[in-house]
Amino acid sequence: LPPLLPRPRRASRLPAVAPALAMSSSAPPSTQAPVGFIGLGIMGAPMARNLLAKANHNLVVWNRDVGKAKALQDAAQREGSVEIAESPADVTRRCKLTYVMLSTPAAVKAVCFDMGAASALAGLQAGHALVDCSTIEPADAAAVAAGARAAGARYLEAPVSGSKGPAENGQLIFLCGGDE
Repeated sequence: LPPLLPRPRRASRLPAVAPALAMSSSAPPSTQAPVGFIGLGIMGAPMARNLLAKANHNLVVWNRDVGKAKALQDAAQREGSVEIAESPADVTRRCKLTYVMLSTPAAVKAVCFDMGAASALAGLQAGHALVDCSTIEPADAAAVAAGARAAGARYLEAPVSGSKGPAENGQLIFLCGGDE
């Protein structure tokens, strides 16, 4: 099958996360810009925990069930390392890099489009990036990509291969396609 979006010819310009993976959860408070995370379910919660503990990032999170966001906040090792946003737009507005990990294509559509001014796309702006790790149809990914580009943001389609165990261990495989 042809790629959905053009293949990158050089390394992504998204903020680097990988070099920080060697840091432990006892690392000092992060001085990096916060990373956004939308969707804290079976896959999203362990991914977010790894960004906190292994990469030492502060997070701004949103989840349809606020209890899951509060559980992540309560479990965080560093005071103030997890802020709960009021909406997906609040996350994407406050963070230059936001990950989306939702359970179904319908959930992605709801969070990215159907919430109006509170939707994830509504908060994007020039210089921001949206990385969608959800497994969705190519047409849906193209629509989210078009919405991100219309806001001047970058989009990376990055569904993952793996399950809860690899997510918890930071061993997911990302299958990426997006802007150069």
